[in-house]
Amino acid sequence: MPAFRPRVALVGATGFIGSRVAEAFVEERVEVAALIRDPSRPFPTGVIPVAADLESGDGLLDGLAGCESLVHAASYVGSDERMQHRVNVRGTERLLAAAREAGISRIVYVSTAGVYGGALRAGGDETQLRPSPRSPLSRSRREAEIRVEAAGGTVVRPNMVVGAGDTWFLLPLLKLLLTLDAWIEEGAVRVSTINVASLGRVVSRLALTPHEAGVFHAAGLEPVAVRDLVEPVLMAAGVEIPARSLSLDEARRLLVPRGVSENQLDIVARDNILDARRLSGVVPKERQVPGLLPYDVAWYTERL
Repeated sequence: MPAFRPRVALVGATGFIGSRVAEAFVEERVEVAALIRDPSRPFPTGVIPVAADLESGDGLLDGLAGCESLVHAASYVGSDERMQHRVNVRGTERLLAAAREAGISRIVYVSTAGVYGGALRAGGDETQLRPSPRSPLSRSRREAEIRVEAAGGTVVRPNMVVGAGDTWFLLPLLKLLLTLDAWIEEGAVRVSTINVASLGRVVSRLALTPHEAGVFHAAGLEPVAVRDLVEPVLMAAGVEIPARSLSLDEARRLLVPRGVSENQLDIVARDNILDARRLSGVVPKERQVPGLLPYDVAWYTERL
């Protein structure tokens, strides 16, 4: 068996996206220094856990020693605004300072298209769209981006990540549609999505490939209709496909009183499209897969 190549550092290796980045590195036979709070957690061969903490900065420099590049895939996504700033902004500052001291120049930060502040109907690319975050959380992610860009790093903005482990987009949408027993706008709304395993491979490839730093969108090159994401899961679960449809206004009247925000509705009831061709030009061998794989369908089915 060939030996592992010189290692990279990964922050967020236990997360939804970060764990897929770790898997992709291992597939490439690249050793990973996983900077995490609890180094006792089990990892596959090739992933070396290192005790480190974004909040305090403890262990960051030691964890980065000997690494050729850094992937920052950690963020706090809860509602505590102080924690958002402490982890997403101040934690990123500490990590970048440690990377500078360790001599690491290739840095990839996994952010979110949420920094644009809502659904994107024009399908713009990175040169056309300007961040306009609406929520404190998105603002903290944007602040982290600014710091990464200033350090000469690369920012990746995935849009609507789907796949096993997704509790943010498709799983809530499935439950919402089951509650309504209806589609919204016939399920014809088009969304730029990316499979989480595909995103992991794209991010790992960026960290290993010399490229001009900048901002990249991560999404399938063609948007997917909501119906095409939802129907395979409902069919696998043996759930009857909704026969009726609601307009956005009708859905709003039903759902807003139940705590569904206007922003959440905007994302799933209006076209939400990004142009991600620029990233494909940098890592042409890594296709940005937009939909679900069979084991993803099984994962969602179990949770319905």
